[in-house]
Amino acid sequence: MKIYFPTSTPYNAFLYPKVGAYDLTDPEPENWRLKILLEGSSFNVNAVCSGRLSAVPPWELPAQDLAPLREPEHVLPTSINLYLEPNQVFAPQTDYVTSLEFFSTMEQAGLGKSVRCYVYENIDPAAPGIQIQKQLAGNAFLKKNKITAQRDQWEMFAKGQLAVWVNGGDRLASASTLDPASLGRARVKFGVLTSTGYVDPVAFYEIMQSYLNDSGEFDGFKNLITSDWPFLAPASLMVPPPTALDAIQSAQQRLYPAPALYEAKRRLSLTPGEWRQVANAQKNQYWDRLLRSSGNATSGRPFVFHTEDMGNPFQLEAAAEFYIAWPQPATTGTAPPSTVPNPPSVDLQQGDWNIVLIDPFKHPHLGSPELPKPDYDLTRHTPPDNIRCDPASALSAPFNPDTYNAGLLLVHHGEVKAWYRWTTYSSHKWEGRVKVDEVLKLQCKFGSSATGNKNYYFRSLKGVKAFINYAFMISDTLDEWEVPGRFYFRDNTPEDDGSVAGDSEANKTGVMIHYGASADIKNTSASYNYSGGCFVSPDFYNLRNTMIALYWEDQLTKPAALQDEELSFLSNRNQSKSKQIYNGLKMDDGTRYLQKYWNGKIKGRCLIIHPDEPTQK
Repeated sequence: MKIYFPTSTPYNAFLYPKVGAYDLTDPEPENWRLKILLEGSSFNVNAVCSGRLSAVPPWELPAQDLAPLREPEHVLPTSINLYLEPNQVFAPQTDYVTSLEFFSTMEQAGLGKSVRCYVYENIDPAAPGIQIQKQLAGNAFLKKNKITAQRDQWEMFAKGQLAVWVNGGDRLASASTLDPASLGRARVKFGVLTSTGYVDPVAFYEIMQSYLNDSGEFDGFKNLITSDWPFLAPASLMVPPPTALDAIQSAQQRLYPAPALYEAKRRLSLTPGEWRQVANAQKNQYWDRLLRSSGNATSGRPFVFHTEDMGNPFQLEAAAEFYIAWPQPATTGTAPPSTVPNPPSVDLQQGDWNIVLIDPFKHPHLGSPELPKPDYDLTRHTPPDNIRCDPASALSAPFNPDTYNAGLLLVHHGEVKAWYRWTTYSSHKWEGRVKVDEVLKLQCKFGSSATGNKNYYFRSLKGVKAFINYAFMISDTLDEWEVPGRFYFRDNTPEDDGSVAGDSEANKTGVMIHYGASADIKNTSASYNYSGGCFVSPDFYNLRNTMIALYWEDQLTKPAALQDEELSFLSNRNQSKSKQIYNGLKMDDGTRYLQKYWNGKIKGRCLIIHPDEPTQK
């Protein structure tokens, strides 16, 4: 596995008169510099390795079952970012051992277990490299959707609709000169995003010198940009050498991004108890900021969910626990606790699996962070008539669009592994009459959603329909079927207690995490997210495939005779193939895929967080 430098060489002050190092010296997350800066008169950006290139993070590409989400508008962005996902899954078998050695070297240095992607910011969208142009010209997705004009194909790529394959060392594009701060010079920021977050690129290249295509350029690269990694309690600056106590005390004094914390954890061999002390120290500081952002404190910095540090479990844990701990009285105005509860109500280091859903993620109490891409959307729903479940409600036709305003974050063994665009709310359509077997009926029970700011359980479970197929059940009690609910689209958002208009059944049953719909260029009028109170997203299969891969990682730690391969038949499956399996597609041995292969294999906690849950206002 060879890696290349990200920009034109040589690395000297003539070509790059201005540079910026990876820098964590400022205690405020908004001032961290998690990428290096290179600026000069003009230069190219190059593929660090062979892999899949996109203009959004690879996990934020639209679901493969959809057509393009938007028609070409014949307008390019001013600049774009590029994300290069290394060739890991599809690497030739002859390179497999090298890949394992590569990642083992990373992990031993505390840089994470794998590279998620290499990131290039501030790229000129007007001049893609030859390899990208060739890949777009032959792209099956674009051909299938009859997007054949070269400018339209490049726009689809530049706006994050698809990815292309590039080879290591390929010229990708040119650095943009349009950043106002660069005064007309070309400028690019380059980052290495690993399983723990953004690590110092100079430290990464130093550790990986034996894999460099041109190792002779490394000294110039390091001397030009410089590096302070590792940052938290570095051994080179401390006499005697640092200890676990030094890491804990540092964590009590200021915030750190996840990569610095994980590196110190590995280097100093922190025990689970010591790691928990680091977590509590960081959570206490996040908690103070959450009090300010929610209007319950008046001085100091408010909380901002730092999306460049999405892999930070303590940031996520603090935000989730803050809203779960905030009492839900019958009257408004009750304040959240002034300090982190003891014992904690949320501990993401416990258990193999945790799922956290925050809806809406882009909320002022969280600093209005940007939602993960892609921007799935739906149109307004017009019911067949204006008969509604609650005639007294102010809700009128056409109903508002169903939204994908939640962020789902997947935590495995205490580490945030992935995040996706999601929803926790039911579809608006259930507040009016719908057609059932060609007859208009009220189906009001589907209009409620699981109550927010609660800690639930989830487990893998085969659904009752092929559309849902192999999904995850949510329950209030382990291995049960029921959750408390609330009618969020009605006036005063009443609880689903069996007393509301049109629904005499209390609570909800059968709430699952499964696939949801989005509008696209072939289905512009789509108005239903496919939720009758379930948690849905077009990204469901990305989530499930990630979880199956992590499940297999766990199996590989066991003796071969004890490894469970039964989930493997669902690996890397999309909606259409999953439905075929549900409907009887035979496995290689000629037998059907049984529900026992899926049911209950993956289970854990599911936290539903609503920063604006109505009883907390």
